[in-house]
Amino acid sequence: AVREKVGRDYPVWCRIDGREFEIEDGITIEDSKQLAPLLEAAGIDALHVSAYGGFRRSFYHGPICQPEAHLVGLAAEIKKTVKIPVIAVGRIDAELGDRLIRECRADFIAMARAILADPEYPNKVAAGRQDDVRPCIQCYNCATQAFWNAPVFCTVNPAAGKEAEMRITPARQPKKVMVIGSGPGGMEAAIVAARRGHRVALYDKGVRLGGALVFASMASETNEAFLYYLIRQVKKLGIEVHLGVEVTPKLIDEVKPDAVIVANGGILTSPDIPGKNRPNVLTGSDFRKMLANNLKGEGARLLTWWQKIAVRIGSPLLPYLVTIPNIRKISRLWLPIGKRVVIVGGDIAGVELAEFVTERGRQVTVLEEKDLAAEMSIARRWNYLQHLREMGVTLIKGVRYGEITDDGVSYTTKKGTTVVPADTVVITGGIAANTALYDEIKAKVPETLVAGDCRELRLIHGSVEDGYRAALAI
Repeated sequence: AVREKVGRDYPVWCRIDGREFEIEDGITIEDSKQLAPLLEAAGIDALHVSAYGGFRRSFYHGPICQPEAHLVGLAAEIKKTVKIPVIAVGRIDAELGDRLIRECRADFIAMARAILADPEYPNKVAAGRQDDVRPCIQCYNCATQAFWNAPVFCTVNPAAGKEAEMRITPARQPKKVMVIGSGPGGMEAAIVAARRGHRVALYDKGVRLGGALVFASMASETNEAFLYYLIRQVKKLGIEVHLGVEVTPKLIDEVKPDAVIVANGGILTSPDIPGKNRPNVLTGSDFRKMLANNLKGEGARLLTWWQKIAVRIGSPLLPYLVTIPNIRKISRLWLPIGKRVVIVGGDIAGVELAEFVTERGRQVTVLEEKDLAAEMSIARRWNYLQHLREMGVTLIKGVRYGEITDDGVSYTTKKGTTVVPADTVVITGGIAANTALYDEIKAKVPETLVAGDCRELRLIHGSVEDGYRAALAI
């Protein structure tokens, strides 16, 4: 009936399940291989092969939150049974998709989330501008919106769904813009301001671009792709970069910017737990320093004398040698923490740290006062927590923290008080506002805006949107 309405020259294809996961007597690939020729005979022009499924513990096992190219094998099997084109889907980027087509495992590649992240993805690839593609970080915030019947949004593309409102247009009057902080909010602000024609200088007191996104990238390679995308754009747009420079009111007086965007991040905090100053306790900040091999003060307590000497000797080379991939590799060989690790705080940073440490051979317990990973999208969260459990991580929520002792960490739940053994305790803490600099300079530069965690916890998506909007406002 559809074919009769649209005519022979209009493409009609059918999306089918290659299989169903977690459903007893559900669709199998053999079922789908029998269905495909029937659809071809009925006049379908192409077959789009996906998959779905039932509940896996607390969430459905659908085609999201899965490994890269998870469903391609199903498309390849269907392709053996028909002559019409077969479309594959599921975390496939252009490079991988090109290879799959060359290997005759599919004829077309479908993308959804990647196009939300960058609607110009196909055009950029066709023009040989792969490095300019804004990458999807697989956070699934866009997919989660469907659960609330809410408008779509994208973590890395603030304009998704708001294209008319957030169009980048040339500035009426080019200005000298100073951006303070090179995290996701700061770099996004600098990029958008530069694209509008402003003269932009980006300042950071750290030795590398990225801010908190550097540490988020250690746990997630998809975050790393976004980090390097931002860095590439900063370089391509000719934005002045000043690293190792802490901006003060005096520097503001010297530089004399027309506008300032403050994106210098929040202040890491930690709960006041008895025993938090013991030698076997690290804060989230200490752990970051350890991973970056910038081991000073509290972060150096767990190092032996020869490790401290090695760090001192190699420190001039560290900014060049300690790349994120290298940190991942080195930390698998050497990570100066004990075998039994308790992470106090089960927010998104805490659970991602749990995965990172578990992959390095540690026995990990996560304690959280409220709900675990509440900041994650619902789709990613439920599958991620199940993944941690399957890795052997013990996740305990609804606790009241007790004390850190020689025996471990005590906590209380409705069932009573328990002590979990620990060689190393990591207290992840939270983020507090950091507006002191903004308050000092806003009188000096009337056009001063804030972005990211410096005003409140904004995570990646909030920081990027803040930076984007601040740049549009100048």
